Amino acid sequence: MARRRLPRIFGYRGKPPETREASELNTSDSETLSGKFTSEEDYGLKIANVYGFTAPTATGGTTYTVTLNDVTYKIHQFLSSGTFSVTDTGTVSLFDYIIVAGAGGGGGVIGGGGGAGGTTLYTTEAFSTGSFSIVVGGGGSGGTGWNTGTQRGFKGGTTSAFGNSVTGGGGGLPHGGADTNTSQKNGGSGGGGTSYSAGTGIAGQGNNGGGEMETMVGVVEEKALQETLVERMVVQVMIYQVILDLLLVMEDM
Repeated sequence: MARRRLPRIFGYRGKPPETREASELNTSDSETLSGKFTSEEDYGLKIANVYGFTAPTATGGTTYTVTLNDVTYKIHQFLSSGTFSVTDTGTVSLFDYIIVAGAGGGGGVIGGGGGAGGTTLYTTEAFSTGSFSIVVGGGGSGGTGWNTGTQRGFKGGTTSAFGNSVTGGGGGLPHGGADTNTSQKNGGSGGGGTSYSAGTGIAGQGNNGGGEMETMVGVVEEKALQETLVERMVVQVMIYQVILDLLLVMEDM
């Protein structure tokens, strides 16, 4: 039976992949591997994943893998400060990373909400060996009290890695009263406003905080709830008074 010739998609120099020994599976810059494949096979991905790829050796953070479109990525996640160490880059020359700063703390009673921590995605960054310090910013403290104490929220911490940094979220504004300090409101994303203007965010990291109108919605809802509770208390007092009147009438009889 005659052997069917398969179409050649790419040319190669050196030994075809299917004839290589175990020690010969790594490619070099001077070789373009191919072999003979059907048109349905993605030759480039197959050769890159099987014959031409060496995984890097790196430690630090919590590691796990994610597979997207049949390509597996290794993730190093830092939830606290630490060190990312690369002892061998393998065949990887570029990598992506995302930096997220600490969120701002919310204001006290009927205060503004805390702003989100600044967030930036860096792509196709040069990958090299070395030890890299990762600093993770914590969340800001929340405000306390109604008309006493520190009502403003505090700004979140800055996160930095690979020579880049993002700014913590702005603290929520106080509603007023005893605390008029608004110094914590600006950040990666600004803190939410009250009668004081909302905080300003940083372009490329976040957005400005919501204004007084957004915050006042919650205030109006809380006030409506309080009025409803007062009305119920009044009704209960009236019922109680009616019962007392009935008892007095019965006693007179």
